[in-house]
Amino acid sequence: MPQVQFYSYYDFEGNRTWLSDSQGGSVWYAWNNQRLQSMVMYTENNKSAQVGFGYDSVGRLASLTRTTNWDIATTINTGYTLDLLDRVTSITHSKGMSEDASTLSGFTYDSELYRARWHYGSGRLPSHNELQRIMNEVYSLYPLP
Repeated sequence: MPQVQFYSYYDFEGNRTWLSDSQGGSVWYAWNNQRLQSMVMYTENNKSAQVGFGYDSVGRLASLTRTTNWDIATTINTGYTLDLLDRVTSITHSKGMSEDASTLSGFTYDSELYRARWHYGSGRLPSHNELQRIMNEVYSLYPLP
């Protein structure tokens, strides 16, 4: 088994700005007011993935933007809506960078926050794997007590 060494660099506020490994992979981080704004991941063969983070006015995660190899045609946007108790009330996934980007999927809760209603773009029904992926995303961001 090959040994891998990791190297990390930090800014003056203690935020990691770069992580690399001895196999040629690296991740660059950009911060603003102690909030992660973006990450760019590179592999040893110069493939890349970019992730952008957006926050609402009180600092809660409100959006993610994911792109592959700097190609905006691969962009997937995810928007989160939270209630006053910081509970996710809706998630929407869309493809594209414009205001008329097509909705891929999403869900909303009813007023009692325990019955979810799913939404899918183009009248397409989701696969079990898509449902599981979305639920895993919700639970990873906001675990149940």
